Parts: sequence; C-alpha cells; structure tokens
Amino acid sequence: MQEQVYLRVKVLILSGSVKPGQPVTIPALSETLGVSHMPVREALRRLVAERALTVVSGRSLGVPALSLKRLEELVRVRVEIERFASEWAAENMTAEELDGSAALVAGMTDAIGQNDVTAFLRMNRDFHFGIYAALLHKSHEGFIS
Repeated sequence: MQEQVYLRVKVLILSGSVKPGQPVTIPALSETLGVSHMPVREALRRLVAERALTVVSGRSLGVPALSLKRLEELVRVRVEIERFASEWAAENMTAEELDGSAALVAGMTDAIGQNDVTAFLRMNRDFHFGIYAALLHKSHEGFIS
C-alpha cells in the first residue's frame, strides 16, 4: 500500500497536479487518495528525502520552486542528453511510433500556446516514455543477439 501511495503522489507531482509552492498536507492527500494517513506520511517522507518535496510552512509540504539559474542548468543538460537519446531511439522506432512522437510534439506546442500546463506535462511524459521504451528495446536486442 505504501508503495502504491508513493507512486500515486509522484504522478500527481510529475503531472503538474501539484504545482510549485502549492501546499500539500497529509489529511488532504489521504482524502484525495482514499487512504489512511500512515501510507501518505511515508510517501511524503520519501519524497522529501528525494528532494521532490520541501517544507512550505508548518505541516505543509510543497514542490520546491526552481531558481532561474537552476532551471537554465537543467535545460542545458537535458537538451544535450535528450537530443542524443531521441536520435538513438528514433533508429528503432516504427513509422507509427515516430508519427505518434511527432503528434505529441505538436500537441505540446499547442499546449504551450494555450498555457495548458497539465496537458503539456502529460504529453511531455508520454513523449519521453516513448523514447525510453525504444531505448530499452534497443538495449535488450543487444542481449538477445
């Protein structure tokens, strides 16, 4: 149960359902997830240890805000890594998978234009997990052949 709650809270953060600075409390998450306080408390403890959450005030936690400098550093590193990963993954993707990736990129562009953070984050996650799946497929081929 604790692992499921941890993963569900992590998805809430990654999907943008919990925004930077938005307070997160044990009672509110317990109610949202329909579970007791104990697994939520453990999930939040783990997420604080991973620095995905930080103390906002009193008993509230929240997603830490990124400074502009830190965001620029992350973007610079991710652009380089993701460019390489995308090129490598594309070599193993079918035409249908490539079309799906292109549709996600177009959707992310539209979401930015509409200032729809939730839609952008969902499509961004789907895009990246498609790349990861292609990379995993490629790495497993090496073990099989």
